[in-house]
Amino acid sequence: MLAELEELPDRAHGLFGKRILFGFDHSRFSTLVLKIRANLPQDVKSARDVVRNRARIVGSAREQADRLITEARTEAERIVDDARRSAEAEIARGAREAERMVEDARLTVARMIDETEVMRMARQEANDFVSRAEAEAAEIREGANKYARDVLANLEQYMSQALAVIHRGQQVLEEELGRNTGSAS
Repeated sequence: MLAELEELPDRAHGLFGKRILFGFDHSRFSTLVLKIRANLPQDVKSARDVVRNRARIVGSAREQADRLITEARTEAERIVDDARRSAEAEIARGAREAERMVEDARLTVARMIDETEVMRMARQEANDFVSRAEAEAAEIREGANKYARDVLANLEQYMSQALAVIHRGQQVLEEELGRNTGSAS
């Protein structure tokens, strides 16, 4: 293609059969073609190196990707193991806390049962005490009623005697008055 490019000016037809091209710098054109030829092997070599290195770069990228995937899997497994251990520890702690709460509840229930038993016994004693007190109060009331009845009976007897004395005294006075009024008349 460069050779064809070099031949173009030579094949051009000029005016009046002469090879004169207006505005075309033949020496500049030749210099540029020579520079292209000189640089072309370097560019081709660079392109070949890029093509050759492409396989190495792709392989290296694949190796790096595989390494990153392996590292990511390892890290993920470590994170999962850490999470599993942490979860197991939390579950164990929760189980211990639940056992402690159950034991506390058992103790509370036992204490409440004991307190209930104490309350039942206290109520029983209080009921027994009230029953005894009521029985004693009934006895005292009965004794007080008997005493009052006896006192009232004695008082009645005493009053009857006093009334009898009063009646006799009144009769005596009446008789005395009757005699005095009868002798004064």
